[in-house]
Amino acid sequence: MSDRLNTTRLQEMARAYTVSAVLYAALDVGLFTHVSNGCVKEADLANATGLRRIDIDRLVSCALSLDLLDWDGEELRNQADVEAYLVEGKERYAGPWMMFTRPDVPGWFEMTEKMRTPKSSRLGMYDDLTVESAREYHKATSSIGFGAARRFVRMVDLTSRKHLLDLGGGSGAYSITAVEQFPELKATVLDLPPVVLATEEYIADAGVVDRVATVGADFTEGEF
Repeated sequence: MSDRLNTTRLQEMARAYTVSAVLYAALDVGLFTHVSNGCVKEADLANATGLRRIDIDRLVSCALSLDLLDWDGEELRNQADVEAYLVEGKERYAGPWMMFTRPDVPGWFEMTEKMRTPKSSRLGMYDDLTVESAREYHKATSSIGFGAARRFVRMVDLTSRKHLLDLGGGSGAYSITAVEQFPELKATVLDLPPVVLATEEYIADAGVVDRVATVGADFTEGEF
């Protein structure tokens, strides 16, 4: 017998934005970092964040309901994934990665109007992308990118390959990690012109400028 139909799934979709808002607010005030550092009571968190007690109570209640925090007796603690990825100062801190699409939020709520305009919107960041915004983007995403790249070189044997073409390579994480793993390999990162200027900084920091090159181009239009 099938379950009775209900609106639970649809209600969750309709209010999903509240989940993002709670996560953003928690990161804004360093909630998880403070908990990790020993502020495990709401009074301590109010002092550490400068927020009103009632607002800390609300934020903590939301974080508990979303399984971001938990109780350990009478003390708060971060859930394991939160402790690993959302505590500032930890090696795998991914707060910027979680936050970098925050400016996109208003645009998603304009979807209906955009689809009704005579001219179709162009997807992507082509029009507004600058070197500085590319730096900020990859500052937010590079920790995740390099983690994925390390997994890539463990799973894909490039020993017999001579050159890697890294389309949309961004920070160059895959190329940098690959040439470090495979001594005979060279790589070229192709991305938009503002992006590759940021890419070159990552390449220089890794000390592989002699083995990883860049090409600034739009692969949807130009020759490469």
